[in-house]
Amino acid sequence: MRDPSLHIKLSDLTKVLADICQYSKEEAEELASEILFRGKKYSPTSRKILSQAGKTSKTTKLLQSSTENAMLFSKILYMTRTTMKHRGISMINQTMKEWPFIKESTELAVNFCNDFQLEIDKGFKVYLGIALKKMANKVSLNRLASLHQSIIDTYEAEIEVKNDPNTELTKELFDEFNDKLDRSMGLNYRDHAKYLDKYIHFVKAAALCREYNISPKHFINSQFEFFEGLSTYPEPYQLYTDKAGDRVKKYIFKNKDQLSKAKTQSVDLTFLKKVK
Repeated sequence: MRDPSLHIKLSDLTKVLADICQYSKEEAEELASEILFRGKKYSPTSRKILSQAGKTSKTTKLLQSSTENAMLFSKILYMTRTTMKHRGISMINQTMKEWPFIKESTELAVNFCNDFQLEIDKGFKVYLGIALKKMANKVSLNRLASLHQSIIDTYEAEIEVKNDPNTELTKELFDEFNDKLDRSMGLNYRDHAKYLDKYIHFVKAAALCREYNISPKHFINSQFEFFEGLSTYPEPYQLYTDKAGDRVKKYIFKNKDQLSKAKTQSVDLTFLKKVK
């Protein structure tokens, strides 16, 4: 029996939940965010290639035979592992028992290249680079296919972080969140390269922080203040929903005198440097 799968955007899932469950927009968006966050580990290991009009010459290179692609994939895998100083490795060919894993992973990697419009050789390098980092010291070819969706998520996050218009603000929010999390729960995700799947949420939170013109410290306080009453802490994906915005507004109203005073005291004192 066929096991259907579904690929849906957050905004569309929010509408579906609001319609079926009769939730408010805020409640539906909160639930939709959590469903997408928790559902990532159940994502199918392959994605259909979306047909696109006016494909560039880059896509033409993806039409090589599956065997040629697999041989190239195996070569790049060997070269990448050699660069990473892995021991006891050899290039896999069609006579080896690992070849079926190479063919399966190559097909997924080709889909990855097509989705992101990458040259086949460059795309394979990116794909394998991410995959091998995820496997760390436990490299196993039969695990490679299962990492496909995670590789896609990581690369999408890398692109979004690279194009972040609020780089400094994002980093400040990330640091404030980790300081607060460390003090309250003894946890942290300070290595943003290692926790890129969490760091990406702070890129989106930065836009909300800027919208309300509130400092990173007060923004993070506004989120933790609500969750501390529930004896837990906010997950990064909960920092930019409509409810996150409501929490900021309530915090600003509750602390308006303190925030107003802080803004009044925030005077440019650089002229003092000129005084001897």
